[in-house]
Amino acid sequence: MTAVTAAGTRALTATPAGAVTAGNSSAAAAAPGTAACISQTIWTSGGSRQAGLAPGITLALIIIAGIQFGLLASIGFMVFHAIGSVLNSMREMRSLLAGNPPNPWPGRILSWTISFVLVGWLSGGFQ
Repeated sequence: MTAVTAAGTRALTATPAGAVTAGNSSAAAAAPGTAACISQTIWTSGGSRQAGLAPGITLALIIIAGIQFGLLASIGFMVFHAIGSVLNSMREMRSLLAGNPPNPWPGRILSWTISFVLVGWLSGGFQ
C-alpha cells in the first residue's frame, strides 16, 4: 500500500508481511490504517501470525500460578518454564539439523503442563 501526498511524494509503504515503513513525508503518521498495521506488526512479529500467542499463554499461566499458588510459585513457574524452553530449543535444533522442520507446540505445551503441575505440587496446592 502506498499513499501519495499532494506533493506527489511517497508517504507510506507496507510490505506483504505487514511491516510499515514511512517514506519521505510527514503524512505517514496521519494515514488511515497506520495504527492497525503497526499494532499488527508488533503483535504478530511480521510474517508469523502466531508469534504473540505463546508468550501470551505463558504470561497468563504465570499470573494464574501467582493467584492460585502464590508469588513464589509464579517465580518457580518462570524458572521451570525457562528450563523447559531451553530443552525444547535444543530438541528443535536437533530436529532442524536432521532436516526436519520442527514443531514447537508439543514442547511448549509439555513445558507449560510440567511447570504448572510441579509448582502446584511444590506449593502444596493440590491437597
